[in-house]
Amino acid sequence: MNILITGGCGYIGTNVVAHLKERGYRVRILDNLMYGYNPLAKDFDMIKGDIRDPQVCLIALKDIDTVIHLAGFTLEQCDQVGRTVSHEVMVDATKNLFESSIQAGATRFLFASSCSVYGQQSDVAIEESVPNPTTFYAELKLLSEEYLRYRYMPSQFGKGKRPSNFSGKLPYPESMRTTIMRFATAYGPSKRMRWNTIPNKFIADVWQRKPIELFGPQQHRPVMHTQDIVHAIHLLLETKQTNDVETLNIGSNQQNYEKESLVREIVGEIGGTVKIVDTPDARDYRVSFDKIEHLGFKAECTPKMAANVLYKGLNSGEFAVRDDKIVVTT
Repeated sequence: MNILITGGCGYIGTNVVAHLKERGYRVRILDNLMYGYNPLAKDFDMIKGDIRDPQVCLIALKDIDTVIHLAGFTLEQCDQVGRTVSHEVMVDATKNLFESSIQAGATRFLFASSCSVYGQQSDVAIEESVPNPTTFYAELKLLSEEYLRYRYMPSQFGKGKRPSNFSGKLPYPESMRTTIMRFATAYGPSKRMRWNTIPNKFIADVWQRKPIELFGPQQHRPVMHTQDIVHAIHLLLETKQTNDVETLNIGSNQQNYEKESLVREIVGEIGGTVKIVDTPDARDYRVSFDKIEHLGFKAECTPKMAANVLYKGLNSGEFAVRDDKIVVTT
């Protein structure tokens, strides 16, 4: 299997690249190195380039049969660069990469979406639940999903439903299979660490001897360790998909946390203090991961495990808490 991984130098990507290469997959990376450095070894097949450029994508896709599209901004980065550039990178580039993949003859396309598209839900969200995004980041993920699902660029579908006046859909090539992966919030170690995602931020706050500021303590969020994300992606690569497009929630039913419970679990493991903040968090959702678990996936890592590894790594100098600035060409 020849795999192109976009964002292969990022928080999730570095873990996925290393895992697949160790298991004999032929892996190529397409990354614009927006953090200014490459955290991977020099022997990786690496193309520095922008997924917004069709020619760059076609070069990177030569002899590729499977694409894992992880590149994009975080919620905070969308706020940093603004709505226009965010839409270009998160939505337009996904369309460009997907169409380039079809042109190049790829047959699998795995897209990293997010459970944040559910936003606020009164019941446990399943793949068929109506999305209710509460952030611009989640709206962009949903727009990309809708293009991949319908092969049509909506100006505004909203709520994940095909509009009544839907028209102009392009046919799906018979050979292409697309998997939309709605990931739970990622945590845990990486060669390109992120500290602004829960519970990583909680762990960093404890290490820096800051109180953990907890917004919306009774609100829910599913979380997932980086290594479990890698194993889920590996499972999907080896699972035959019959539908043109399949949407899967990626996470663990055991890790749908009330945020205060998650914080108390971490504090119980590595210490620290908690400061409850009155400002609510608009995101509040629990998610069913029955579908991925029925395929044989089982999460093996926990927030407690990550707390110990990251805290010890911070003490030893293996990890460093820093706010990486990004460089984006507009």
